[in-house]
Amino acid sequence: MKPLQIVCLLILLLLSSACSNTSTTDERTAADHSLPADVISITKPLVGGQLYDEASFEGATLTSFDNAQDLQILDTSDVIFTKVRVRKEEKVYVGFIPKAILPE
Repeated sequence: MKPLQIVCLLILLLLSSACSNTSTTDERTAADHSLPADVISITKPLVGGQLYDEASFEGATLTSFDNAQDLQILDTSDVIFTKVRVRKEEKVYVGFIPKAILPE
């Protein structure tokens, strides 16, 4: 798929899930003492997706995740992507996901 098509698909998915009144997040903030110092918050994505090695849809895929996966938010300074940590199958991955698949 072309990057523009991917972005449009993500926006469509975000809008369709925003119409739902059900919250799927378990957000905790850095004020909670259970979070590592570099973690801003923990949340679940609205839809499954891929974790990229750079803040680009052209980056290599490190792993995939579903909407039940906890994501540790590390950095939100990029306009389109968020840096996250994913723990999956006893491994830890750090990479980037599009902000469009995260709850507000």
